[in-house]
Amino acid sequence: MVQGLPGMQTYRGPFDVINKVVRSEGLRGLYRGFGITLLTQSPASALWWSSYGGAQHAIWRSLGYGNGTQKKPSHTELVAVQATAGTIAGACSSIITTPIDTIKTRLQVSNGQLREWKAIRHENYEAAPARRWLERFIPRVWTTLS
Repeated sequence: MVQGLPGMQTYRGPFDVINKVVRSEGLRGLYRGFGITLLTQSPASALWWSSYGGAQHAIWRSLGYGNGTQKKPSHTELVAVQATAGTIAGACSSIITTPIDTIKTRLQVSNGQLREWKAIRHENYEAAPARRWLERFIPRVWTTLS
């Protein structure tokens, strides 16, 4: 449910949301979109952690901290490598998971009707897919960097 749209309910806080959703949709309404969220977040997390590890390894090697090196990095180097590796990992994860994240978000705010699913599919895959992907990718990378 999206607040502010004509015909939609407004909420006074988190407990009001819980109360109204359970009353109108039952307990199951609190878990709408959980399955697709799990399908989105699991690969995103796997991609993030594998990219993070790979990026850290590559950065440390490029700085001369390969296998067998006895010198220890400074605190500044450690923070810089972790921040850079995290940014690279977030970008890699976003590149791959943006399309399914877009579908997940739209399904969560829809009423679950087949007509809406067809519109989501058309807008994301059939009508200018590269442009649609970029519209969602850039904000996701921006939030990773900030």
